[in-house]
Amino acid sequence: MNNIDPNQLQIIRKFISSRGFSSIDLQMEIVQKIAAEIEQVRAKNPNLGIEAAVKQVHAAYGVLGFSTIEDEMRQRLMKKYTKQYWQAFVANFRWPNILFSIILAVLFFFSFQNFGQSFLVFVVAAYVLMFVLGLAVFLYRKSVLNCTNF
Repeated sequence: MNNIDPNQLQIIRKFISSRGFSSIDLQMEIVQKIAAEIEQVRAKNPNLGIEAAVKQVHAAYGVLGFSTIEDEMRQRLMKKYTKQYWQAFVANFRWPNILFSIILAVLFFFSFQNFGQSFLVFVVAAYVLMFVLGLAVFLYRKSVLNCTNF
């Protein structure tokens, strides 16, 4: 982006946000692609203004406009997060975790057989208590401490 100054980048950002792209990471990716294409267009026609170059580049994307870039980004992120999900899921079936899961399952099985439904009520109450305490800590950190890192 040698030929594009910060004022021109601001014009490009305003144009992109006027098209309905409010996500900052998406705007930045579109700005990078569009700025590179604007440099190419302006290299061929140096007298072309920034607004005209932006409109020309936008028109080159056809009817869908910049939504093709959005779709590419969405697919890339979906692939990345799906991979992370499966890595975390498979990690639960490795040596220390699988042993802990088996011990916990056996413990629940024998406890439920010995104590009946009263044990089930105890387990549900414990989960509800953990959820309420976790929610209270979350709300406390968010409101009182104005903490954004959770």
